[in-house]
Amino acid sequence: MKRLFPIIVVLITISLLGIIYIQKSWIENAALIKKEEMRQKLVEATDAIRNQLIHSSGSGLTILSTHHDEDSSPWQMLANRFNSQIPVSEKFTADEISAVIHQVFEEKGLHTPYEFAVISNLSMFPSYLIRSPHILETIQDTLHNIQCLIQLSDAAGFLPAGETLVITVPVTQASIVRSMGWMITGSILFTLIIVTAFALTVYALLRQKKISEIKSDFINNISHELKTPLATINLALDTICNEKILVNPEKIKSLTGVIKEESHKMYKHIETVLESSALDKHELELDLKPHDAHALIQKTLNGFALQFQSREAEVHTHLQATQSTILTDENHFIHMLSNLIDNALKYSKGKPFIDIHTANVSKNRLLISVSDKGVGMNRQTQRHIFEKFYRAHSGNIHNVKGFGLGLSYVKSIVDAHGWKIKVESAPGKGTRFDILCTLHT
Repeated sequence: MKRLFPIIVVLITISLLGIIYIQKSWIENAALIKKEEMRQKLVEATDAIRNQLIHSSGSGLTILSTHHDEDSSPWQMLANRFNSQIPVSEKFTADEISAVIHQVFEEKGLHTPYEFAVISNLSMFPSYLIRSPHILETIQDTLHNIQCLIQLSDAAGFLPAGETLVITVPVTQASIVRSMGWMITGSILFTLIIVTAFALTVYALLRQKKISEIKSDFINNISHELKTPLATINLALDTICNEKILVNPEKIKSLTGVIKEESHKMYKHIETVLESSALDKHELELDLKPHDAHALIQKTLNGFALQFQSREAEVHTHLQATQSTILTDENHFIHMLSNLIDNALKYSKGKPFIDIHTANVSKNRLLISVSDKGVGMNRQTQRHIFEKFYRAHSGNIHNVKGFGLGLSYVKSIVDAHGWKIKVESAPGKGTRFDILCTLHT
Protein backbone atom coordinates (compact mmCIF):
# COMPACT_ATOMS: atom_id res chain seq x y z
CA MET A 1 0.00 0.00 0.00
CA LYS A 2 2.82 2.42 0.85
CA ARG A 3 4.40 1.92 -2.61
CA LEU A 4 1.09 1.80 -4.48
CA PHE A 5 -0.39 4.98 -2.97
CA PRO A 6 2.06 7.51 -4.58
CA ILE A 7 1.70 5.76 -7.96
CA ILE A 8 -2.10 6.03 -7.81
CA VAL A 9 -1.94 9.72 -6.88
CA VAL A 10 0.54 10.48 -9.71
CA LEU A 11 -1.55 8.60 -12.31
CA ILE A 12 -4.78 10.31 -11.26
CA THR A 13 -3.05 13.72 -11.26
CA ILE A 14 -1.65 13.18 -14.77
CA SER A 15 -5.07 12.02 -16.00
CA LEU A 16 -6.77 15.04 -14.44
CA LEU A 17 -4.29 17.50 -15.95
CA GLY A 18 -4.70 15.80 -19.34
CA ILE A 19 -8.49 16.09 -19.18
CA ILE A 20 -8.27 19.77 -18.21
CA TYR A 21 -5.84 20.46 -21.10
CA ILE A 22 -8.09 18.65 -23.60
CA GLN A 23 -11.13 20.56 -22.32
CA LYS A 24 -9.25 23.86 -22.71
CA SER A 25 -8.13 23.00 -26.27
CA TRP A 26 -11.63 21.89 -27.18
CA ILE A 27 -13.16 25.16 -25.92
CA GLU A 28 -10.58 27.23 -27.83
CA ASN A 29 -11.26 25.31 -31.06
CA ALA A 30 -14.99 25.58 -30.52
CA ALA A 31 -14.59 29.34 -30.03
CA LEU A 32 -12.76 29.64 -33.39
CA ILE A 33 -15.45 27.59 -35.12
CA LYS A 34 -18.12 29.74 -33.50
CA LYS A 35 -16.39 32.89 -34.71
CA GLU A 36 -16.20 31.59 -38.30
CA GLU A 37 -19.82 30.51 -38.08
CA MET A 38 -20.78 34.03 -37.02
CA ARG A 39 -18.84 35.51 -39.94
CA GLN A 40 -20.61 33.18 -42.39
CA LYS A 41 -24.02 34.04 -40.97
CA LEU A 42 -23.12 37.71 -41.21
CA VAL A 43 -22.27 37.38 -44.91
CA GLU A 44 -25.61 35.67 -45.54
CA ALA A 45 -27.41 38.31 -43.51
CA THR A 46 -25.84 41.20 -45.42
CA ASP A 47 -27.15 39.85 -48.74
CA ALA A 48 -30.66 39.57 -47.32
CA ILE A 49 -30.50 43.06 -45.78
CA ARG A 50 -29.29 44.55 -49.09
CA ASN A 51 -32.14 42.94 -51.04
CA GLN A 52 -34.77 44.10 -48.55
CA LEU A 53 -33.55 47.69 -48.49
CA ILE A 54 -33.13 48.00 -52.27
CA HIS A 55 -36.36 46.34 -53.37
CA SER A 56 -38.63 47.61 -50.62
CA SER A 57 -40.91 50.52 -51.30
CA GLY A 58 -40.16 52.30 -48.03
CA SER A 59 -42.09 53.20 -44.91
CA GLY A 60 -44.36 50.14 -45.00
CA LEU A 61 -41.43 47.82 -45.77
CA THR A 62 -43.48 46.19 -48.51
CA ILE A 63 -41.10 43.84 -50.22
CA LEU A 64 -41.80 43.57 -53.92
CA SER A 65 -40.87 40.60 -56.01
CA THR A 66 -37.45 40.69 -57.61
CA HIS A 67 -38.17 37.71 -59.87
CA HIS A 68 -39.13 38.52 -63.45
CA ASP A 69 -41.31 35.44 -64.00
CA GLU A 70 -44.15 35.04 -66.48
CA ASP A 71 -46.78 36.19 -63.97
CA SER A 72 -45.06 39.53 -63.34
CA SER A 73 -46.87 42.33 -65.10
CA PRO A 74 -44.91 45.07 -66.89
CA TRP A 75 -46.19 47.57 -64.34
CA GLN A 76 -44.92 45.40 -61.46
CA MET A 77 -41.51 45.08 -63.08
CA LEU A 78 -41.38 48.79 -63.67
CA ALA A 79 -42.28 49.47 -60.01
CA ASN A 80 -39.52 47.16 -58.82
CA ARG A 81 -36.98 48.85 -61.07
CA PHE A 82 -38.14 52.29 -59.87
CA ASN A 83 -37.85 51.28 -56.16
CA SER A 84 -34.36 49.95 -56.69
CA GLN A 85 -33.15 53.30 -58.00
CA ILE A 86 -34.47 55.40 -55.09
CA PRO A 87 -31.69 56.02 -52.52
CA VAL A 88 -32.16 54.05 -49.30
CA SER A 89 -31.61 57.19 -47.21
CA GLU A 90 -34.68 58.73 -48.87
CA LYS A 91 -36.89 55.64 -48.55
CA PHE A 92 -36.20 54.70 -44.91
CA THR A 93 -35.74 56.22 -41.50
CA ALA A 94 -33.06 55.02 -39.06
CA ASP A 95 -35.66 53.04 -37.09
CA GLU A 96 -36.92 51.29 -40.22
CA ILE A 97 -33.39 50.29 -41.27
CA SER A 98 -32.73 49.02 -37.75
CA ALA A 99 -35.96 46.98 -37.93
CA VAL A 100 -34.83 45.36 -41.20
CA ILE A 101 -31.41 44.49 -39.76
CA HIS A 102 -32.96 43.12 -36.57
CA GLN A 103 -35.46 40.98 -38.51
CA VAL A 104 -32.79 39.46 -40.76
CA PHE A 105 -30.41 38.86 -37.84
CA GLU A 106 -33.14 37.00 -35.97
CA GLU A 107 -33.89 34.84 -39.03
CA LYS A 108 -30.19 33.98 -39.38
CA GLY A 109 -29.73 33.24 -35.67
CA LEU A 110 -27.46 36.23 -35.03
CA HIS A 111 -28.45 37.27 -31.54
CA THR A 112 -25.93 40.07 -31.19
CA PRO A 113 -25.99 43.87 -30.83
CA TYR A 114 -25.13 45.97 -33.86
CA GLU A 115 -24.59 49.54 -35.08
CA PHE A 116 -25.19 50.84 -38.63
CA ALA A 117 -24.88 53.86 -40.89
CA VAL A 118 -25.79 54.82 -44.47
CA ILE A 119 -22.83 56.64 -46.07
CA SER A 120 -22.83 58.67 -49.26
CA ASN A 121 -20.22 57.69 -51.84
CA LEU A 122 -20.59 60.87 -53.89
CA SER A 123 -18.30 63.06 -51.77
CA MET A 124 -14.57 62.88 -51.11
CA PHE A 125 -15.06 62.33 -47.41
CA PRO A 126 -17.61 59.95 -45.86
CA SER A 127 -20.91 61.66 -45.32
CA TYR A 128 -23.25 59.95 -42.83
CA LEU A 129 -26.77 60.23 -44.20
CA ILE A 130 -28.33 57.97 -41.54
CA ARG A 131 -26.62 56.48 -38.52
CA SER A 132 -27.22 54.74 -35.19
CA PRO A 133 -26.05 56.40 -31.93
CA HIS A 134 -22.72 54.57 -31.43
CA ILE A 135 -21.64 53.77 -34.97
CA LEU A 136 -18.64 56.14 -34.93
CA GLU A 137 -17.06 54.46 -31.87
CA THR A 138 -17.53 50.94 -33.26
CA ILE A 139 -16.14 51.86 -36.71
CA GLN A 140 -12.96 53.15 -35.08
CA ASP A 141 -12.63 50.06 -32.83
CA THR A 142 -11.67 47.54 -35.51
CA LEU A 143 -10.07 45.22 -32.95
CA HIS A 144 -13.34 44.28 -31.28
CA ASN A 145 -15.81 44.76 -34.13
CA ILE A 146 -16.47 43.24 -37.55
CA GLN A 147 -17.46 45.73 -40.27
CA CYS A 148 -19.72 44.82 -43.16
CA LEU A 149 -19.93 47.16 -46.18
CA ILE A 150 -23.07 46.77 -48.33
CA GLN A 151 -23.33 48.61 -51.65
CA LEU A 152 -26.92 49.85 -51.88
CA SER A 153 -27.51 49.61 -55.64
CA ASP A 154 -29.28 47.21 -57.95
CA ALA A 155 -26.81 45.38 -60.17
CA ALA A 156 -29.36 45.58 -62.99
CA GLY A 157 -29.99 49.28 -62.36
CA PHE A 158 -28.82 52.12 -64.54
CA LEU A 159 -27.60 54.44 -61.73
CA PRO A 160 -24.20 54.09 -60.08
CA ALA A 161 -24.04 53.04 -56.41
CA GLY A 162 -24.33 56.24 -54.41
CA GLU A 163 -24.74 54.80 -50.89
CA THR A 164 -23.10 52.20 -48.69
CA LEU A 165 -24.61 50.58 -45.60
CA VAL A 166 -22.05 49.95 -42.88
CA ILE A 167 -22.96 47.42 -40.14
CA THR A 168 -20.64 46.76 -37.19
CA VAL A 169 -21.01 43.70 -34.98
CA PRO A 170 -18.96 43.18 -31.79
CA VAL A 171 -16.86 40.02 -31.97
CA THR A 172 -14.81 39.77 -28.75
CA GLN A 173 -13.66 36.80 -26.75
CA ALA A 174 -16.34 37.64 -24.20
CA SER A 175 -19.14 37.60 -26.78
CA ILE A 176 -17.91 34.29 -28.18
CA VAL A 177 -17.77 32.85 -24.67
CA ARG A 178 -21.31 34.11 -23.97
CA SER A 179 -22.58 32.43 -27.10
CA MET A 180 -20.99 29.16 -25.92
CA GLY A 181 -22.31 29.56 -22.38
CA TRP A 182 -23.95 26.15 -21.96
CA MET A 183 -20.96 24.33 -23.50
CA ILE A 184 -18.44 26.06 -21.23
CA THR A 185 -20.68 25.69 -18.18
CA GLY A 186 -21.07 21.97 -18.83
CA SER A 187 -17.34 21.57 -19.38
CA ILE A 188 -16.48 23.40 -16.16
CA LEU A 189 -19.16 21.49 -14.23
CA PHE A 190 -17.92 18.06 -15.32
CA THR A 191 -14.31 19.10 -14.74
CA LEU A 192 -15.23 20.13 -11.19
CA ILE A 193 -16.97 16.78 -10.71
CA ILE A 194 -13.80 14.99 -11.84
CA VAL A 195 -11.65 17.17 -9.54
CA THR A 196 -14.02 16.46 -6.64
CA ALA A 197 -13.93 12.73 -7.39
CA PHE A 198 -10.13 12.93 -7.48
CA ALA A 199 -10.02 14.78 -4.14
CA LEU A 200 -12.41 12.26 -2.55
CA THR A 201 -10.32 9.38 -3.92
CA VAL A 202 -7.13 10.82 -2.45
CA TYR A 203 -8.94 11.51 0.83
CA ALA A 204 -10.24 7.93 0.91
CA LEU A 205 -6.78 6.56 0.18
CA LEU A 206 -5.22 8.71 2.91
CA ARG A 207 -7.93 7.67 5.34
CA GLN A 208 -7.48 4.02 4.42
CA LYS A 209 -3.73 4.40 4.91
CA LYS A 210 -4.32 5.98 8.31
CA ILE A 211 -6.80 3.24 9.30
CA SER A 212 -4.29 0.61 8.23
CA GLU A 213 -1.60 2.22 10.41
CA ILE A 214 -4.04 2.54 13.34
CA LYS A 215 -5.03 -1.11 12.92
CA SER A 216 -1.39 -2.19 13.03
CA ASP A 217 -0.74 -0.06 16.12
CA PHE A 218 -3.86 -1.43 17.80
CA ILE A 219 -2.86 -5.04 17.13
CA ASN A 220 0.63 -4.35 18.46
CA ASN A 221 -0.75 -2.62 21.56
CA ILE A 222 -3.35 -5.24 22.40
CA SER A 223 -0.85 -8.04 21.77
CA HIS A 224 1.56 -6.37 24.19
CA GLU A 225 -1.15 -5.63 26.78
CA LEU A 226 -2.40 -9.25 26.75
CA LYS A 227 1.03 -10.83 26.44
CA THR A 228 2.39 -9.19 29.62
CA PRO A 229 -0.29 -10.49 32.04
CA LEU A 230 -0.25 -13.90 30.32
CA ALA A 231 3.51 -14.14 30.81
CA THR A 232 3.06 -13.19 34.47
CA ILE A 233 0.29 -15.79 34.91
CA ASN A 234 2.41 -18.52 33.27
CA LEU A 235 5.36 -17.62 35.46
CA ALA A 236 3.17 -17.74 38.58
CA LEU A 237 1.73 -21.13 37.54
CA ASP A 238 5.22 -22.54 36.90
CA THR A 239 6.27 -21.32 40.33
CA ILE A 240 3.23 -22.91 42.01
CA CYS A 241 4.07 -26.24 40.34
CA ASN A 242 7.47 -26.21 42.05
CA GLU A 243 7.57 -28.83 44.84
CA LYS A 244 9.13 -26.39 47.28
CA ILE A 245 6.27 -23.90 46.76
CA LEU A 246 3.52 -26.55 47.06
CA VAL A 247 4.33 -27.01 50.75
CA ASN A 248 4.19 -23.22 51.38
CA PRO A 249 0.52 -22.10 51.59
CA GLU A 250 1.43 -18.42 52.08
CA LYS A 251 3.47 -18.38 48.89
CA ILE A 252 0.71 -20.14 46.96
CA LYS A 253 -1.81 -17.58 48.27
CA SER A 254 0.45 -14.72 47.13
CA LEU A 255 0.91 -16.24 43.66
CA THR A 256 -2.81 -16.90 43.19
CA GLY A 257 -3.37 -13.25 44.10
CA VAL A 258 -0.98 -12.26 41.31
CA ILE A 259 -2.82 -14.56 38.88
CA LYS A 260 -6.16 -13.03 39.89
CA GLU A 261 -4.85 -9.47 39.49
CA GLU A 262 -3.35 -10.18 36.06
CA SER A 263 -6.53 -11.96 34.95
CA HIS A 264 -8.51 -8.91 36.03
CA LYS A 265 -6.24 -6.72 33.89
CA MET A 266 -6.88 -8.96 30.87
CA TYR A 267 -10.61 -8.87 31.56
CA LYS A 268 -10.55 -5.05 31.65
CA HIS A 269 -8.69 -4.90 28.33
CA ILE A 270 -11.17 -7.25 26.66
CA GLU A 271 -14.10 -5.36 28.19
CA THR A 272 -12.74 -2.08 26.80
CA VAL A 273 -12.52 -3.54 23.29
CA LEU A 274 -16.03 -5.02 23.53
CA GLU A 275 -17.46 -1.72 24.75
CA SER A 276 -15.83 0.05 21.83
CA SER A 277 -17.34 -2.49 19.43
CA ALA A 278 -20.77 -1.99 21.00
CA LEU A 279 -20.45 1.78 20.55
CA ASP A 280 -19.58 1.28 16.87
CA LYS A 281 -22.72 -0.80 16.38
CA HIS A 282 -24.84 1.71 18.33
CA GLU A 283 -25.74 -1.04 20.79
CA LEU A 284 -25.05 1.10 23.86
CA GLU A 285 -27.99 1.08 26.27
CA LEU A 286 -27.95 3.43 29.25
CA ASP A 287 -29.72 2.53 32.49
CA LEU A 288 -30.59 6.11 33.38
CA LYS A 289 -31.43 6.78 37.02
CA PRO A 290 -31.08 9.81 39.33
CA HIS A 291 -27.67 9.77 41.03
CA ASP A 292 -25.70 12.19 43.14
CA ALA A 293 -22.69 13.14 41.02
CA HIS A 294 -20.59 13.84 44.13
CA ALA A 295 -21.23 10.33 45.45
CA LEU A 296 -20.26 8.79 42.08
CA ILE A 297 -17.09 10.90 41.95
CA GLN A 298 -16.11 9.74 45.44
CA LYS A 299 -16.84 6.11 44.53
CA THR A 300 -14.62 6.43 41.46
CA LEU A 301 -11.76 7.93 43.49
CA ASN A 302 -12.01 5.08 46.02
CA GLY A 303 -11.35 2.63 43.21
CA PHE A 304 -8.03 4.39 42.49
CA ALA A 305 -6.83 4.37 46.12
CA LEU A 306 -4.04 1.84 45.54
CA GLN A 307 -2.84 3.54 42.35
CA PHE A 308 -2.81 6.93 44.06
CA GLN A 309 -0.78 5.41 46.88
CA SER A 310 1.73 3.69 44.61
CA ARG A 311 2.28 6.87 42.54
CA GLU A 312 2.14 9.16 45.61
CA ALA A 313 -0.49 11.16 43.74
CA GLU A 314 -1.79 14.42 45.16
CA VAL A 315 -5.57 14.46 44.66
CA HIS A 316 -7.81 17.41 45.54
CA THR A 317 -11.58 17.61 45.30
CA HIS A 318 -13.56 20.84 45.22
CA LEU A 319 -17.16 19.64 45.09
CA GLN A 320 -18.77 23.05 45.31
CA ALA A 321 -22.00 22.39 43.41
CA THR A 322 -25.08 22.88 45.62
CA GLN A 323 -27.22 20.81 43.22
CA SER A 324 -25.54 17.63 41.98
CA THR A 325 -28.30 15.16 41.10
CA ILE A 326 -28.00 13.96 37.51
CA LEU A 327 -29.81 11.38 35.40
CA THR A 328 -27.10 8.90 34.41
CA ASP A 329 -25.99 5.30 34.09
CA GLU A 330 -23.86 4.63 37.20
CA ASN A 331 -21.49 2.10 35.63
CA HIS A 332 -20.85 4.12 32.49
CA PHE A 333 -20.44 7.37 34.47
CA ILE A 334 -17.85 5.77 36.77
CA HIS A 335 -16.05 4.19 33.81
CA MET A 336 -16.07 7.53 31.95
CA LEU A 337 -14.62 9.38 34.95
CA SER A 338 -12.11 6.57 35.51
CA ASN A 339 -10.75 7.05 32.00
CA LEU A 340 -10.13 10.75 32.66
CA ILE A 341 -8.40 10.03 36.00
CA ASP A 342 -6.40 7.18 34.44
CA ASN A 343 -5.19 9.56 31.71
CA ALA A 344 -4.16 12.10 34.34
CA LEU A 345 -2.06 9.39 36.04
CA LYS A 346 -0.53 8.02 32.83
CA TYR A 347 0.48 11.38 31.39
CA SER A 348 2.02 12.86 34.52
CA LYS A 349 5.76 12.94 35.12
CA GLY A 350 6.79 11.91 38.58
CA LYS A 351 4.23 12.73 41.27
CA PRO A 352 0.76 13.24 39.72
CA PHE A 353 -1.41 16.17 40.69
CA ILE A 354 -5.15 15.73 40.09
CA ASP A 355 -7.93 18.20 40.86
CA ILE A 356 -11.65 17.42 40.55
CA HIS A 357 -13.99 20.38 40.68
CA THR A 358 -17.78 20.73 40.45
CA ALA A 359 -19.95 23.83 40.16
CA ASN A 360 -23.45 24.88 39.14
CA VAL A 361 -23.05 27.08 36.07
CA SER A 362 -26.80 27.64 35.61
CA LYS A 363 -30.12 26.50 37.05
CA ASN A 364 -30.01 23.18 35.19
CA ARG A 365 -26.31 22.67 34.45
CA LEU A 366 -23.56 20.96 36.45
CA LEU A 367 -19.90 21.40 35.54
CA ILE A 368 -17.47 18.58 36.37
CA SER A 369 -13.79 19.37 35.76
CA VAL A 370 -10.87 16.93 35.93
CA SER A 371 -7.49 18.65 35.68
CA ASP A 372 -3.86 17.60 36.03
CA LYS A 373 -0.37 19.06 35.79
CA GLY A 374 0.94 16.47 33.38
CA VAL A 375 2.70 16.73 30.03
CA GLY A 376 -0.22 18.51 28.35
CA MET A 377 -1.12 18.54 24.65
CA ASN A 378 -0.66 20.85 21.69
CA ARG A 379 -3.58 22.08 19.59
CA GLN A 380 -2.99 19.46 16.89
CA THR A 381 -3.34 16.66 19.43
CA GLN A 382 -6.42 18.24 21.01
CA ARG A 383 -8.23 18.08 17.66
CA HIS A 384 -7.84 14.28 17.51
CA ILE A 385 -7.92 13.01 21.11
CA PHE A 386 -11.58 11.94 20.90
CA GLU A 387 -10.96 9.89 17.75
CA LYS A 388 -10.96 6.15 18.12
CA PHE A 389 -7.50 4.51 18.45
CA TYR A 390 -5.77 7.89 18.44
CA ARG A 391 -2.92 8.07 20.95
CA ALA A 392 -1.15 11.29 21.82
CA HIS A 393 2.62 11.35 21.78
CA SER A 394 3.80 11.42 25.37
CA GLY A 395 7.11 13.21 24.94
CA ASN A 396 9.76 11.65 27.13
CA ILE A 397 7.31 9.20 28.70
CA HIS A 398 7.74 5.91 26.84
CA ASN A 399 5.82 3.52 29.09
CA VAL A 400 2.29 4.87 28.52
CA LYS A 401 0.02 1.93 27.79
CA GLY A 402 -3.41 1.78 26.21
CA PHE A 403 -5.35 1.24 23.00
CA GLY A 404 -6.44 4.78 22.24
CA LEU A 405 -10.04 3.93 23.16
CA GLY A 406 -10.41 5.71 26.52
CA LEU A 407 -11.23 9.25 25.40
CA SER A 408 -13.25 7.97 22.45
CA TYR A 409 -15.38 6.08 24.98
CA VAL A 410 -15.66 9.22 27.17
CA LYS A 411 -16.94 11.26 24.21
CA SER A 412 -19.44 8.56 23.27
CA ILE A 413 -20.87 8.41 26.81
CA VAL A 414 -21.07 12.21 27.02
CA ASP A 415 -22.89 12.34 23.68
CA ALA A 416 -25.22 9.49 24.69
CA HIS A 417 -26.29 11.54 27.73
CA GLY A 418 -26.73 14.66 25.63
CA TRP A 419 -23.99 16.44 27.57
CA LYS A 420 -20.99 18.42 26.33
CA ILE A 421 -17.26 18.01 26.85
CA LYS A 422 -14.31 20.25 26.04
CA VAL A 423 -10.59 20.13 26.67
CA GLU A 424 -8.09 22.83 27.52
CA SER A 425 -4.41 21.98 27.52
CA ALA A 426 -0.93 23.32 26.91
CA PRO A 427 2.36 21.40 26.55
CA GLY A 428 4.14 21.17 29.91
CA LYS A 429 1.28 22.82 31.82
CA GLY A 430 -1.29 20.06 32.10
CA THR A 431 -4.79 19.32 30.86
CA ARG A 432 -8.34 20.03 31.99
CA PHE A 433 -11.48 18.24 30.84
CA ASP A 434 -14.80 20.00 31.43
CA ILE A 435 -18.04 18.01 31.27
CA LEU A 436 -21.27 20.01 31.24
CA CYS A 437 -24.07 17.79 32.61
CA THR A 438 -27.80 18.34 32.78
CA LEU A 439 -29.23 18.36 36.31
CA HIS A 440 -32.16 16.11 37.19
CA THR A 441 -35.13 18.07 38.49
